[in-house]
Amino acid sequence: MPTILNHNATESPDDAMVASVHGAPFGLASTGQELQNDNCLALPGPDETRLMTLAVAEIDRSIWSRELDPITISEYVEALENGKDLGHPSVCADRTPDGVAVYRVTDGQHRLAACVALHITSIVCLVTGGDVVAAMLAAASSNQTHGLRRTNEHKRTAGRLALDAQPHWTTHRIARHCGVSTGLVRSVRALLPRGHPAADGVDIAPGQAWHEYKEAPMS
Repeated sequence: MPTILNHNATESPDDAMVASVHGAPFGLASTGQELQNDNCLALPGPDETRLMTLAVAEIDRSIWSRELDPITISEYVEALENGKDLGHPSVCADRTPDGVAVYRVTDGQHRLAACVALHITSIVCLVTGGDVVAAMLAAASSNQTHGLRRTNEHKRTAGRLALDAQPHWTTHRIARHCGVSTGLVRSVRALLPRGHPAADGVDIAPGQAWHEYKEAPMS
C-alpha cells in the first residue's frame, strides 16, 4: 500500500487504532524516512525509478484532467483506514529552469485524493525522472489494467494527452500507447482546435509538444 508517514487528521482513539500502516498507527512514522521534496536532492533520471517520500500537498495533480470519482475516493479512504495495499502512486520528477523540483502524478490520482481526505501529509511514491511531456505520456497510458475502470471519455482524455504531448505520432502509435482503438484516436483528432499540429500537420520542432506550440502566434 502507499507507505504513509504522517497523518494529521483529528480522529478518535478507536479510529487511530484501526488505521495502520505496516503495523504502525497512521499517526506514527513507520519507516523513519524524511520528506524528499528537497530541491537539493538529485532526482531520478529518465530511465530510473526510485521510491521517494513526498509531501502530498506538493505533488502536482494537474496533468491528468479526468474527473475524479467520489465513490472510488470513498472506497480508497476505507481501504487505507483498514490497512489495505493500494500500491504506490507514480510520479514524474523534473526541475523548473530556476532549479525547483516539480513532481507530477501520472498514476494514482484517487489514491492521493484519499490521502487528502484523511489529512495524510506524506506518502511514498514511485518516482521516475521526466519532463512535462514524459508526464503527459505516462498519464495517457495509465489505468489500462488497474484502478478505476476507464470510460470512453477517460479514453478520449488519454488520447488527447498523447496527441498534445507527441503530435507527430501516428494514429496507430497513439492508440497502442493509450490502449484505445484507432477509431477513438481519429475521433479525438477530428475535434482538435484549429492549428493543432496533430490535426493539420503544422510544422513544429521535433519533440515540441502542443502545450509549447500553442503559446506561439498562429499564422
